[in-house]
This record gives sequence, structure tokens and C-alpha cells, in this order.
Amino acid sequence: MERLTRLVKAYEWTVAVDKTEKAKENLARAQRKVQECKEEIERGGKECEGMESEIKEIQKRRERVSWLNRIPWDKADSQELAKGGKVQALTELVNKLDNELAKVKTQLENTSGTLADDSKHVEEAKKAVKEVSPRHTTYCTNVLTL
Repeated sequence: MERLTRLVKAYEWTVAVDKTEKAKENLARAQRKVQECKEEIERGGKECEGMESEIKEIQKRRERVSWLNRIPWDKADSQELAKGGKVQALTELVNKLDNELAKVKTQLENTSGTLADDSKHVEEAKKAVKEVSPRHTTYCTNVLTL
């Protein structure tokens, strides 16, 4: 009887060790995922910073060109400029900059959304790690006291 009891205890020990190893692997996997999410958040933040500076640069270029709209042109000047095509070229430039600004704003919004999603994933992974750690510790303590 004593021999069977030792055999059962040995089997329980090996099962407990296997579960402990699996729990360690799960914990390591969750920690890697948390680290990956943090790296993605940092990368997204850097992209946002770059886009914000790009938006400011585009707005500055647009302001440099928009001064033409504030000049009170008389008819003769505007006809003369239209002949040379300067007004049309400047108008096209303003339209191009408007489109570029809209594109960058859209990219910034998309990146901000991705950044928010990544933050949620990091929080979920942190919660998962916290849930795995206490169960793992309690289980190991119970097995070792047998």
C-alpha cells in the first residue's frame, strides 16, 4: 500500500511539474506579447510625431501660398497673371497642398486609432499575465506541500 501511495505521489509530482512548465511557457509568451505591443505603441507614437511635424510643414507651405488669396487684385493684374498661367499654377499648388494635408490628417487619425487599439491589447495582456501569475504561484505552493 505504501508503495502505491509513493507511486501516486510521484505521478502527481510529474503532472504538477508539467503544469508548472506549461504555465511558465504561457507566462513567457504573454510577456513577449506585452513587449511586442509596447514596441508597436512606441513605433506608432513616433509615426504620429512625424506626421504631426509633416502636417505643420504642409500648413506652413499652404500659408505661404495663401497670401495670394488675400491680395486685392485688380482686373488688369489678374488678367495679366492669367495670361502667364501663374495664377493657375498657384491655384493648382494650393489644391495639391490641400489634398496632401487631408491625406496626412487621415494617416494621423488611422495611426492614432491603431495606437489606441494597441494600448488596449497591452492592457489585456497585462491582465492576463496578472491572472496567470497568482494561479501559477498558488498551484505550485499546493503541489509542493503535498
